[in-house]
Amino acid sequence: QPVMAAATYPLPGLAAEASAPLDASARVVVPYAGVVTRLLVDEGAMVERGQALASIQSREALAAQAALISARSDALAASSQARRDRELLAAGVVPAARDEQSRARAAAAQGVLQQAEGAMAHLRMARDGMPGEYSVTAPMSGQVLRRDVDTGQAVDALASAFLIARPGPLDVRFNLPVQYRDVIAIGQTLQLPTGGTAVVQAIGADTDAATQSLRVRARLESPGNVVAGQQFAVTLQVPAPEGSLRVPGSALLPAGRGHTVYRIDSGRIESIAVQRVLGNDGDHAVIVAAGLQPGQSVVSRGTAMLKAMVPATAPRGE
Repeated sequence: QPVMAAATYPLPGLAAEASAPLDASARVVVPYAGVVTRLLVDEGAMVERGQALASIQSREALAAQAALISARSDALAASSQARRDRELLAAGVVPAARDEQSRARAAAAQGVLQQAEGAMAHLRMARDGMPGEYSVTAPMSGQVLRRDVDTGQAVDALASAFLIARPGPLDVRFNLPVQYRDVIAIGQTLQLPTGGTAVVQAIGADTDAATQSLRVRARLESPGNVVAGQQFAVTLQVPAPEGSLRVPGSALLPAGRGHTVYRIDSGRIESIAVQRVLGNDGDHAVIVAAGLQPGQSVVSRGTAMLKAMVPATAPRGE
């Protein structure tokens, strides 16, 4: 088969996982601790922004609701008293100190009310529900990828309840051995076993101490049958040095501590030493071999038998 010039070489067998993109997904958390009373959607369901996902009965939510009612009442009373004292001050009935005290109490009551309203701002109490029962709602439209709660389950405040993502592209995350940090770059391609191709979007700035690897994220624009959470091995294509050659993987044979290929030249077969094997994905290998040029042909079948007939040339430096 013909030898071809190689612009890239493969780094196969990188463990990867597909995930929902950060900018197209949201994790729904429980604002108040309680017990899950109803589940309204399940994994795989399509939901709209603001749609109720589950109901939770919570003592904390009940207390927050009562605190809001009390704060509204106190703020209204303090405001009314402040207005009356202002009128009495204008009539010369009360001293200025009383007016100042009334206005200070009204301002404090308004602050407590704002805090209570903030605590309930994103909380929707369940319709026809039990006291303290509120609805967990979807922060965005999309598909429910994961449900982390079940009916009857006691949940803590800020516990994860659902993961929602918009249908479309996925992220592919993998770790790359740190020795390749000088060859990886944004924009390089990643080949999936499904035949899809992802493009590198982000590269970690530090090294994972446990694995001595860089965290890399690629974007898969057309997921096809790939789903979030799926794990697989990927192949990264990185730039090859000038003069690199692409040959069939079956043409590459071990020879001592190196490798060799058999070149076909005018009907003659000659062993050519390989100085360096850059990458091999099984189907093709990218090599550096001084005695080989693009356009020449190499033997890709029956090489094991040929090796016994034609002496292999040791790579230089051995």
